[in-house]
Amino acid sequence: MSKLKQNHIAYHTAVLQGGNLEPIKPWITDGKPAIVVLATSNAEKAAPYLSAFAGLNSESKHVSLYGFLDWEPETNVYPNLYYASLFYTHDKESLADYNREYTKWFHLNPNSGEVIRFDLLGYDLSLYFISMMSKYGVPGFTQHLSVQLPENIESRFVFKRVAAGGGFQNNELHLLNYKSGKGVTLISE
Repeated sequence: MSKLKQNHIAYHTAVLQGGNLEPIKPWITDGKPAIVVLATSNAEKAAPYLSAFAGLNSESKHVSLYGFLDWEPETNVYPNLYYASLFYTHDKESLADYNREYTKWFHLNPNSGEVIRFDLLGYDLSLYFISMMSKYGVPGFTQHLSVQLPENIESRFVFKRVAAGGGFQNNELHLLNYKSGKGVTLISE
């Protein structure tokens, strides 16, 4: 919240219960664009509010929701959802090539219906670390972990050291936008 204050971005907080949006209606029915953030990642707990947003969005199209991919926006409960993800397919052609090769090698179709494709994550991680070791050498590649390599299919890696002498953490996230009927688009990295 301090970042919002620091950047002079107006916000309000409210305690909601039972799917009732009445406490926030005065803030979101004035015609100004608004993003509502529910304080849960649990799809079951969010469900009554998502249904309430369906009715609200028929009245005011300027309200968006910040949520989680596993809330299944494909159900068309709400037309405009923003979420952060470690995964986004940047190059659809590379993904199609990968899927063809996967099928050829393993005689299976990759499961593209999953939220996280562990096969792609493994491929991207392997490609990243093998490329880094090849380019910078095995003993010195950790000095260059903040370098972003463009060849990955779904994941981007920008590693930052957690603490002096400690391990590394990937800090790369994608802000994605799902709009009903239009699919997912990348807003920022």
